[in-house]
Amino acid sequence: MWHVGAGHAAARLRAVDGTALDTVGHCGYPHGSDPDDPFADLVRWVNQELIHRGAEIALLRDLYRARSSCPGRLGPFFAETSTTP
Repeated sequence: MWHVGAGHAAARLRAVDGTALDTVGHCGYPHGSDPDDPFADLVRWVNQELIHRGAEIALLRDLYRARSSCPGRLGPFFAETSTTP
Protein backbone atom coordinates (compact mmCIF):
# COMPACT_ATOMS: atom_id res chain seq x y z
CA MET A 1 0.00 0.00 0.00
CA TRP A 2 2.94 2.38 0.51
CA HIS A 3 3.37 2.68 -3.26
CA VAL A 4 -0.09 4.25 -3.52
CA GLY A 5 0.89 6.96 -1.05
CA ALA A 6 4.26 7.44 -2.74
CA GLY A 7 2.58 7.78 -6.13
CA HIS A 8 0.16 10.34 -4.72
CA ALA A 9 3.01 12.35 -3.16
CA ALA A 10 5.04 12.22 -6.39
CA ALA A 11 2.06 13.43 -8.42
CA ARG A 12 1.54 16.35 -6.04
CA LEU A 13 5.21 17.30 -6.22
CA ARG A 14 5.15 17.18 -10.03
CA ALA A 15 2.24 19.62 -9.93
CA VAL A 16 4.31 22.19 -7.99
CA ASP A 17 5.95 24.77 -10.24
CA GLY A 18 9.39 26.32 -9.80
CA THR A 19 7.99 29.46 -8.22
CA ALA A 20 6.30 27.46 -5.47
CA LEU A 21 9.50 25.50 -4.83
CA ASP A 22 11.33 28.78 -4.21
CA THR A 23 8.54 30.21 -2.06
CA VAL A 24 9.34 30.52 1.62
CA GLY A 25 6.55 29.17 3.81
CA HIS A 26 4.80 27.26 0.98
CA CYS A 27 4.62 24.20 3.20
CA GLY A 28 2.71 23.90 6.45
CA TYR A 29 5.33 21.69 8.10
CA PRO A 30 4.59 22.38 11.78
CA HIS A 31 7.72 21.49 13.77
CA GLY A 32 11.46 21.29 13.34
CA SER A 33 11.83 23.23 10.11
CA ASP A 34 13.08 26.76 9.75
CA PRO A 35 10.12 28.89 8.61
CA ASP A 36 12.54 30.82 6.38
CA ASP A 37 13.44 27.73 4.33
CA PRO A 38 12.11 27.48 0.78
CA PHE A 39 9.82 24.56 -0.02
CA ALA A 40 12.50 22.93 -2.19
CA ASP A 41 14.74 22.55 0.88
CA LEU A 42 11.98 20.72 2.73
CA VAL A 43 11.40 18.40 -0.23
CA ARG A 44 15.13 17.65 -0.37
CA TRP A 45 15.26 17.00 3.38
CA VAL A 46 12.26 14.64 3.33
CA ASN A 47 13.74 12.75 0.38
CA GLN A 48 17.07 12.41 2.19
CA GLU A 49 15.34 11.14 5.34
CA LEU A 50 13.33 8.55 3.38
CA ILE A 51 16.48 7.24 1.72
CA HIS A 52 18.33 7.15 5.03
CA ARG A 53 15.57 5.34 6.93
CA GLY A 54 15.04 2.91 4.04
CA ALA A 55 18.74 2.04 4.11
CA GLU A 56 18.57 1.42 7.86
CA ILE A 57 15.59 -0.87 7.41
CA ALA A 58 17.36 -2.78 4.63
CA LEU A 59 20.49 -3.17 6.77
CA LEU A 60 18.53 -4.52 9.73
CA ARG A 61 16.61 -6.89 7.46
CA ASP A 62 19.86 -8.19 5.93
CA LEU A 63 21.52 -8.61 9.33
CA TYR A 64 18.51 -10.49 10.66
CA ARG A 65 18.46 -12.75 7.61
CA ALA A 66 22.19 -13.48 7.93
CA ARG A 67 21.84 -14.23 11.64
CA SER A 68 19.00 -16.68 11.17
CA SER A 69 20.68 -18.49 8.26
CA CYS A 70 23.81 -19.36 10.28
CA PRO A 71 22.77 -21.42 13.31
CA GLY A 72 25.58 -21.78 15.83
CA ARG A 73 27.39 -18.69 14.52
CA LEU A 74 25.56 -15.99 16.38
CA GLY A 75 28.60 -13.95 17.42
CA PRO A 76 29.80 -12.78 20.83
CA PHE A 77 26.61 -10.93 21.74
CA PHE A 78 24.37 -13.92 21.10
CA ALA A 79 26.69 -16.70 22.31
CA GLU A 80 24.92 -19.87 23.23
CA THR A 81 25.47 -20.85 26.85
CA SER A 82 26.59 -24.33 27.63
CA THR A 83 24.74 -26.35 30.27
CA THR A 84 27.47 -28.99 30.65
CA PRO A 85 29.67 -28.82 33.79
